[in-house]
Amino acid sequence: MGTSGGYFFQQVTIGWLAYEITRSPFLTLLAVSLDTLPNLIGGPLGGVLVDNLDRRKLLIIVPAYQCTLSVIFGLIILLGWLQTWHIFVFITFMGFSWVLVEPARMAITPSIVGEARLVNAFSLIQVAFNSTRVLGPLIGGAVLAAFGPAPTLFVEAGSQFMAVGMAIMLRAPIQSVTRVTVGSAMRGLGESVRLVRDTPVLQGLMLFALLTPLIVVPFSNGLMPVFAAEVFGVGPARYGVLLSLIGVGAVAGTVVLASMGDVPHKGLAVTVALFTAAVGLFVLAASPSFSIAVVAALLIGAGYGVTQTLVMSLLQRMVAPEFRGRISGIWMMTWGTVVGGGSVAGWLASTYGAPTAAVVGGGVIVVAALAIGATYKSVRTLK
Repeated sequence: MGTSGGYFFQQVTIGWLAYEITRSPFLTLLAVSLDTLPNLIGGPLGGVLVDNLDRRKLLIIVPAYQCTLSVIFGLIILLGWLQTWHIFVFITFMGFSWVLVEPARMAITPSIVGEARLVNAFSLIQVAFNSTRVLGPLIGGAVLAAFGPAPTLFVEAGSQFMAVGMAIMLRAPIQSVTRVTVGSAMRGLGESVRLVRDTPVLQGLMLFALLTPLIVVPFSNGLMPVFAAEVFGVGPARYGVLLSLIGVGAVAGTVVLASMGDVPHKGLAVTVALFTAAVGLFVLAASPSFSIAVVAALLIGAGYGVTQTLVMSLLQRMVAPEFRGRISGIWMMTWGTVVGGGSVAGWLASTYGAPTAAVVGGGVIVVAALAIGATYKSVRTLK
């Protein structure tokens, strides 16, 4: 929870700071999403490393790296040295950390809880993650409004330091460590690509997974600073509230999912969850006031949370243990598309306005989800 709490402090700070400095929806969307770019190339390689290195140690080292970056960037702001390029450098270097920490977290989960409880385990992980999505933006927005961006980043660093302590206390089965060479890494990468290429159900799940970073996140979280400032005319505190309400929706969705146990018709459930996120974007676009946007944020969050939980648990269940890090790495690669989706969302918002951009995003989700379900019967009929 420490790394995710720090992430949502970062989101509210970077989003508001970038828009305040540039007044450009395009540059704001780029700044918010740039930390996902390393995943596009490094995600699969990170998965290979996770399968060959000590996952618990990775969960200690990576948050320590994140904490260091947050402190350095906070000091740059505090000392009055901040320029626009500092934002992009900070967010890019922070992005390198997610190439390892997320595959490690996903791959270590089955060895702790067992395969029979994977949906419940990932539901609880998503509840914990999205609880920080609730509190992170809410507290971050309040701290940002009261004290400014530098103290907010120092609080973020504190959250990341807590993650180091929690990882040190983690008890997990001992994992064999393999010496990684360039050749072995490339072979492992090739094996993971062939696995997805030769398994239609994995292809379909990856395409469903792609819709969240490519469309849902940039057209909701990424556009929120623009909606807050230009459409609703509110400050950073209420902007933080909107982001936190996405987390409330995600927590509610995953709690309901966990309470259902082994969900029947899982492929259909993923489609319904994506439709829910699309409806949230349509409501956001049509919102005449901040109060209606609250409903939109809850719907977006519920769709996001259920989609993530189901896809992650299904991917981990369908591959052998030695491939879990690698399949997580390919899943992380999809998050590299946030930059592309954010660029399109930012261009649409700059050219036609944020509401039109949200309508386009919701429409793409509906059409793409229907097309994936129609193409991949193996996903559509998943039990």
